[in-house]
Amino acid sequence: MSRTPEFFIVDDEAVESSVFEQYSIKSESIEESQQIKDPFNDFYGNKGLIQPKLDPYKLAKLSKINTYHRASCRIKSNDIGGLGYNIKPVTDNPNEKNKILLQEFFEGSDEILEDILRKNRRDIEELGYCVLEVIRTGYAAKGIPKKIAHIPAKTVRIHQDENKYCQIRGTKERWFKRIGYEKDIDKENGEEHPLGYLSTDKRATEIILSVKYSTDDEYYGEPDSVSAHNAILGDKTRAEYNISFFENYGVPTYSVSVLGDFDPGEKDPKTGKTQIQKNIENKFKSFKKNPHSVMITTIPSRKGAKNVEIRFEKLSVETKEASFRMYRVDNRDEVLTSHGVDPNRAGVITTGALGGNVAGETKKNYKESVVIPQQRTLAALINKYIVRHEWGDLKYLIIILNLKH
Repeated sequence: MSRTPEFFIVDDEAVESSVFEQYSIKSESIEESQQIKDPFNDFYGNKGLIQPKLDPYKLAKLSKINTYHRASCRIKSNDIGGLGYNIKPVTDNPNEKNKILLQEFFEGSDEILEDILRKNRRDIEELGYCVLEVIRTGYAAKGIPKKIAHIPAKTVRIHQDENKYCQIRGTKERWFKRIGYEKDIDKENGEEHPLGYLSTDKRATEIILSVKYSTDDEYYGEPDSVSAHNAILGDKTRAEYNISFFENYGVPTYSVSVLGDFDPGEKDPKTGKTQIQKNIENKFKSFKKNPHSVMITTIPSRKGAKNVEIRFEKLSVETKEASFRMYRVDNRDEVLTSHGVDPNRAGVITTGALGGNVAGETKKNYKESVVIPQQRTLAALINKYIVRHEWGDLKYLIIILNLKH
């Protein structure tokens, strides 16, 4: 006759088998852990805003629960936007005054340009879209751009006419307009007026919106990591299982099965444990204080009963621990692959088929296939919507510096 374990001995304490059922990870726990209220919920219908297919507030949380996703976003945003810039002449005889004009603009913001672009890229890596604010001198309708600023992309939504944008931070609502749009937008309520109609204290500033193209969401795009979201959430449940299991109960070393027609006795109303549990618990405590000693325990049986038996089975966790380690490595590799980031930059040392380090090759691939294309896109946005659009043909363009190696 066999029975399931009555309880486990964990750190000298008898823990009933049913207790461990709560640590089985259910699929719905992933969904519950991701529930974040979207502050725009009441605005999509009432204000005519377009709802993203992927909730930006949920996407923003992912970098807090996965080390490699966070590292990849940080590394890429720094490599693409944070290494500096040059103002490059595009003619043989450029006018030096034009270069000075651009330098004053790029150096006139409240933050240094590298920090603005780094934050801008961090948004697009985590959310799939990013936002730059363009502020004109004196907030004039057609004034010369004075500076640019970063706006946290998760706080911004696109209006259905695609000419204006709404931001919500806390309980405050603020409106912006698409750069170059030939109308005034009231920054308080989003109402449109003829260009130059509103006073400077009511006129909305302008926005440059950039997205990572997605066939699923043409308005907000999607981040590179979207294909690895299951890996990120799967690794989160792995970590939660380990933390809850080991932090609360440690490593179980024995299961205890009582076989036959035994008398468990009444449960203590204070502890909820039977006399058998208490006896075995005390024996293990004594055994821990006196290693290699003999442990003897008795099991009370019902009158006339025979063949009452107790079994102690040592539990092995090596297989489960190994499986978790392999699962984490698989998740890590999937996250890094989705980003296209050089694993060595994320602290992962890779080796070739013959044991040689492949850092040089992966760094080159990362630079040429990830960094440079996105730097060109970033520079093209600034040149198109600010430099050329506002100053015409200055004979200078901005270029973004990239990795030296």
